[in-house]
Amino acid sequence: MSYKRECAEPQTQRKGVKGRHLCSYKGSRYFLLSAMGSSQSKATPIRSEEPRRVVSRPPPLLEQPWREVSKKYKDNLEFVKSYQPQNKQVKHLRILLYGPVGAGKSSFINSVDTVLKGRSAGRAATDAISGSSFTSNYKTFNFRKSPGATYSFVFNDIMGLEQDSDSGINVNDLKLALRGHVREGYKFDPDKLLMRGDDGYNSDPTLEDKVHVLVCVVAADKMSRLSDEMVKKIRKVREAASELRIPQLAIITKVDEDCPKVKKDTSNIYKSMYLKEQSHSVQSHISKAMGSSESKATPARSEEPRRVVSPPPSPPPPLLQQPWREVSKKYKENLEFVKSYQPENEQVKQLRILLYGPIGAGKSSFINSVVSVLKDRPAGRAQTDAISGKSFTRQYKTFKFRKGPGVTYSFVFNDIMGLEQGSDTGVCEGDLKLALRGHVREGYKFDPDQELKEGDYGYNSDPSLEDKVHVLVGVVAADAVSRLSAEMVKKIRDVRLAASALNIPQMVIITKVDNACPEVKKETCDIYRSKYLKEKVEQFHQLLGIPENCIFLLKNYSHETESNDKVNAAIVCALKQMLHYGDDYLNDLET
Repeated sequence: MSYKRECAEPQTQRKGVKGRHLCSYKGSRYFLLSAMGSSQSKATPIRSEEPRRVVSRPPPLLEQPWREVSKKYKDNLEFVKSYQPQNKQVKHLRILLYGPVGAGKSSFINSVDTVLKGRSAGRAATDAISGSSFTSNYKTFNFRKSPGATYSFVFNDIMGLEQDSDSGINVNDLKLALRGHVREGYKFDPDKLLMRGDDGYNSDPTLEDKVHVLVCVVAADKMSRLSDEMVKKIRKVREAASELRIPQLAIITKVDEDCPKVKKDTSNIYKSMYLKEQSHSVQSHISKAMGSSESKATPARSEEPRRVVSPPPSPPPPLLQQPWREVSKKYKENLEFVKSYQPENEQVKQLRILLYGPIGAGKSSFINSVVSVLKDRPAGRAQTDAISGKSFTRQYKTFKFRKGPGVTYSFVFNDIMGLEQGSDTGVCEGDLKLALRGHVREGYKFDPDQELKEGDYGYNSDPSLEDKVHVLVGVVAADAVSRLSAEMVKKIRDVRLAASALNIPQMVIITKVDNACPEVKKETCDIYRSKYLKEKVEQFHQLLGIPENCIFLLKNYSHETESNDKVNAAIVCALKQMLHYGDDYLNDLET
C-alpha cells in the first residue's frame, strides 16, 4: 500500500513509480528532515465544476512516530555541542555531503549552523532553481562555538552530481575527496579530472584531511524520479567509500514540500506513512542498475466512489490567522541588538552591507528607513527618485549612522547605481563585482559605458578587509517581482554567483509591500500575515533560488512624518539578520 495519495493534497497528487530505489542503506542510517529556508509548493486550484469524491482511505499518519526525535532533542543537542573525537590525531571529525544538485546540501549546513547558534544562519550559499550546481569549490565549514573556538566537527560541501557526464562533479574527484586529496578551495571542473601534481591536489593528506563520514543528501520529492545514470553515480561513490571503510548515512530533505501533513506540522515527520515508504526505498537495492527489471505498479481498480456535489468554495481570506514570521514581539530586543552590535573580528570596525537591485526598488529609501529607525524619526540622507525610470544614485557612497558626537554605529551601507534593462544603462555587472572585492573607491562615479579597470582613478588596488563587502543584499519592489525580465534575472544571478564564489552571505528585501497589498496598506503590522506577499516571497525564491528564510518583507518610510513601531519592526528584523550573516562571514575568516 502506497500512502502518497493520502499524504498529498488532492490537487497536488503526482504519479509515483515503484521499483526505483536509491541504495541499500540500513534502516538506522537514513534520516528525514526539513531544511530551513526550503521552498513552499503552491497547490493548483480544484476545478469548481468537478464534483468532490469521498473515498474511504487509510489514515496518512501513524498514531506513534516510528522514530522518536523530539523527546531526546536536548540530550542530543548537548551531545553534539560537547562532542570531542577520541582519536587524538584528529581535532575535527570531517563529514562530506554529496548528492544530486538541488537536494539541499548547502541548506543542511545552514540548518546545522542555525541549530547551533539558536538563530537563522546562511553561510553556505544556496540555489534552488538553476538545475546546475551552485557550489563549485571544495569548502570546509567550521562551526564557531565562541571567540577562537569551534565545534569538533566540520562539513565539506561539494559540487553536486548531475545527470550528464559533462556536468556536475566528476565521480573520480569525489573519490579523491574521500581520501583527502582535494585541497581547500579547489574549483571543480566537470571536463577535467583533478590529477596528481595539479595545484588543487593534496599529495600527502593527514588523517584530518580525509573524510570520516559520508552523507548522501536526496530530496524527498525527487527520489522516485532519480535516473539510472544518477543512481549509478551514487552507487559508485558508495562503493568507493565502502572500500575505505568510511561509514555512510543518508538524509532525505525537503520533506515538507513532499508531504502536506508535515508542512502543516513538522513534528509529523516520523509519523508520515508516505515518508516512511520513502525511507524504505533508501534501504532497498537499486533495481535497474543491478540488472533486474523495473516494475511499475498498476493502480487497483475499485468500486465507483460515492459522489458528493459541493457548492463552489468561498474565496479564502486575504490574511492568515497568524503571521508566518514574527517581527513585532521581538522589536525592542532586535533594536537593542542592532544598536549595540560590534564585529567580533578585530580587523574590522564596521561591517559593510552592499545594496543592489533594479532601479526604483527602494535601495536609497531603505537606507533612509534605517536612519529613521535609529533616530526614532523620519530621515532622508540618501537621495531618492521614484519616477524617472533611471538610476538616481550615480556614485559609490558609504553611509555611516551617527550614534553620538564623534561616534557611529558599527555597520555601514553602500548604495550603488541600480541595475537597468539594457547593456548600456545602469551599473556594469563588472563594477558591482569589483565592489564586492573592495576595489571601488569611495565617491567613484559609475559609467554604464565603461567598466572600472585597474589603474583608473576610482580603482582601489589594495583593499583592506574593511573595504570589502561582508553582506550582499538584493532589493526588489513587491509589485515588480512578477515583472522581472529574463535579462534582469540573469544580471541578478550573475552577481549572486560572484558573491557565492567569495563566500559572501546573501539576503533579499522585498520593499513597497504597501503598494502591492491593500491589506498591508491599511495595517502595516499585517506584512507577514498577507497571503499575497507570502506568494511573492515564494515566487522570488523560485525565480532566483534564494532560500525563503533569507527573504524579508518591509515597508520603507515614504510619506510618514512620525516614527512608527509597526514599520520599524520589519526593518529591524531584516537589519538584525544582515548583521548576523555578516558577523558569521567575518568570524569564518578568523577560523
